[in-house]
Amino acid sequence: MTFTAKFTQEILKALKIQQNLSTAYQPQTDGQIERTNAILEQYLRCYVDYQQSDWSTLLPLAEFAYNNTSQSSTQVTPFFANMGYHPRFSVTVPRVTKTNQSATEWIQELKDLHADLKFNIQIALERQALYYDTKTMAQPNFQVGDQVWLNSRNIHTTRPAKKLDYKKLGPFKILEKVNNRSYRLDLSKSYKIHPVFHVSLLEQYQPDQIPGRAPRRPPPVEVHGEQEYIVKQVEDS
Repeated sequence: MTFTAKFTQEILKALKIQQNLSTAYQPQTDGQIERTNAILEQYLRCYVDYQQSDWSTLLPLAEFAYNNTSQSSTQVTPFFANMGYHPRFSVTVPRVTKTNQSATEWIQELKDLHADLKFNIQIALERQALYYDTKTMAQPNFQVGDQVWLNSRNIHTTRPAKKLDYKKLGPFKILEKVNNRSYRLDLSKSYKIHPVFHVSLLEQYQPDQIPGRAPRRPPPVEVHGEQEYIVKQVEDS
């Protein structure tokens, strides 16, 4: 909510910073970060103690191990991509001689390395897009004012069993097209969540075509079950 507040938006506008917000559960945006977190969690899971109380001391070693591992997209380690060399594992101080490479030669090697990295990343992106497109359908073209269903798989209501809960919520009217993949919905006050959703969670609402039969609108859903009350009297403190 901090980045969507009007105060923050005014600051970014004054600083001429273009804000590009993403929605939750969108692998196109944060899939690489989530994958990195999963790798670090797997490392910590192998070495953390039973009470899981020493994970913070293992985190620097996990970060070092990850940065010193070759990536499938760039074919080099993050250390080598950033600095042009791998960190030493020994404390031996190299001797300084006149035959050391100059700074200009090192900068040129780093530029050549970055050119190779861009080429490898582009190949990896094309390969990932090929596998992604084979399992992905073309997204629907929603318009402002359309009625849509909202998938409830990421929304926790007050109903006890998730398996017996509503699969779809709404229908809701689209208020704004945030970008090509995100839409702002007209949610009721009982939904205490951010009203912008990814297109994969939306489905076109089809009204009943049978004459004379108007289906009843689903009852309002209470998210998280946190009702607000006004204090009338303080009994004790």
